[in-house]
Formats: sequence, C-alpha cells, structure tokens
Amino acid sequence: MAKFATAEQLLTKPARTKEQVLSLGDAEVKVKLRAIGSKAYDDLLAEHPPTKAQKAEQATYNMDTFAPELLSMCMVDPALTLIQCQDLWTNPEWSRGELLDLFFSAVEINNKGLNVPSNAPA
Repeated sequence: MAKFATAEQLLTKPARTKEQVLSLGDAEVKVKLRAIGSKAYDDLLAEHPPTKAQKAEQATYNMDTFAPELLSMCMVDPALTLIQCQDLWTNPEWSRGELLDLFFSAVEINNKGLNVPSNAPA
C-alpha cells in the first residue's frame, strides 16, 4: 500500500526520463531524453507561435522551430546543441516519421501524467 508523500519527496522528485532506441542504418542506438519542467515547456511553446499558414491548419506552435529547440533541451545522452538539433531536423537522410518519433518522445516525457478523458460526460 502506498504511503503519503512528504513535502521533501515532492520537491526533490527527479525529472522524468525516457530511453529510446533508434535505428541508424545497420546499427541500433539508444538516446536518453529528460523532461524540462512545466514552466520551461510552456515558455518554450509560447516562444514558437505558429506561422499564419500553420494557424490556418489549426497548429498551436511552429513545428519547424519548436521541435529542434525542444529536442536540444531534452536530449541528455547524447547531449545535442540547438544547432545540431536544427541540422538533424533538416537532414534529408531522416524521414519525417523518424523525426516525429523522436520529437513525440520529447513531448511525451513533458506531458506524461496528463490524463484528460476525450469523451468524458459533462
């Protein structure tokens, strides 16, 4: 049976992490991502508003600027700079699906724990 948490446990909880296996041609490698915290994530979203065209498609952020910056903030092993993540995001050898898989892992660790029922009765 779970015990009640202490204030110290709540205030010193480590950031959520996730390891992901990537296929790089003939090799499989692991990367490790770490959540950046609620305020940092919200601030980052605000710094990357969608373009006019993206707004017309109901986007809430600019994927082409938000994704590389989020990855640069979340990648801890290997640690990648913003420039490296921008290069990765535009690298023609990476498919859109491969990039989105890595990006969605970063989004997931920053939003995990949010359980909003999609069809909850009012």
